[in-house]
Amino acid sequence: MTTVFFLGATGYIGGAVLSALVKVHPTLSVTALVRRSEAVERVSALGPHVRVVEGSFTDAHGLELVERHARAADVVVNAACSDDLELHSAILAGQRKRVEVDGRPRGSLVHTSGGAISLDPSRAGAYDLNGEIWNDSDPADVRALTTSMVQGQVDIPILQAGEEGYVETHVIFPGGIVGEAHGPVLAGSVFLKLLIQLATERQRACYFGEGTNMLYLVDVNDLADLYLRVFDRVLTGADRDASPYERYYIGAVNALPFKAIMTAIGESLARRPRSVGAVLPSAIMVLILLGCKASHAYGPPRSGWSPRGARESVGTLGR
Repeated sequence: MTTVFFLGATGYIGGAVLSALVKVHPTLSVTALVRRSEAVERVSALGPHVRVVEGSFTDAHGLELVERHARAADVVVNAACSDDLELHSAILAGQRKRVEVDGRPRGSLVHTSGGAISLDPSRAGAYDLNGEIWNDSDPADVRALTTSMVQGQVDIPILQAGEEGYVETHVIFPGGIVGEAHGPVLAGSVFLKLLIQLATERQRACYFGEGTNMLYLVDVNDLADLYLRVFDRVLTGADRDASPYERYYIGAVNALPFKAIMTAIGESLARRPRSVGAVLPSAIMVLILLGCKASHAYGPPRSGWSPRGARESVGTLGR
């Protein structure tokens, strides 16, 4: 029986992924790390082979717990945090010890990156026609990632670990996530919460400049399907001999200008005049509103992923 150590079971992405995973693979032996005691029963109820470990990864004890369970697992799925270097160091340390100390077969890591890795730092609010076109079907594009990118400080060590060969790494890089998730705990999109918070506080939808900077969206249930397809490739060994740069998946489908997204939020929230306007957001919102200078492409022939799209969710962004 394949053993899985799962992080993020109560989150927006992780809850959707774990719920779908145990439905498709009910015999998987899953150990889920859960921080809140009130969520233990709900996560355990997902299936007879789902076991919950209470803990966190915010202190030394929690990181030791993560390393120990990562060491024991055939597959680690991280849908909890994309930019915590200490967390991912603990996961990789556990997977390394699994091979080099315990003499066990190489395990796999399915890691969730973040859309901020391709943000445009110019703050111009305009789509860059000459921007890089990121394509996950081209390993050269993935090799061009650097540690100076927002999630690069985590993605690069994971890719390097895959190159070393002691763990089979798979990285999923989602766009802005929308839609209704069906996880064990009610959770919403952090990205949308921030945008709604900004619009609510300022009583208007905010964007930079002309607002043509693009954001690439994905429905959370489409994203969960991508995880399932990647997980199936882990189970079958389809990518066992592939480069880690070929195991990097961009989960982004629909490109929309930020003005259109914020207009939908403003109209849904208030339905009143002057709900849209160009203003400078507070510092905490800057990264959210920059938009992407890259066009994302995904490789359906490789992953088998055929997303339905996220446009239907845009009209309900503020609800």
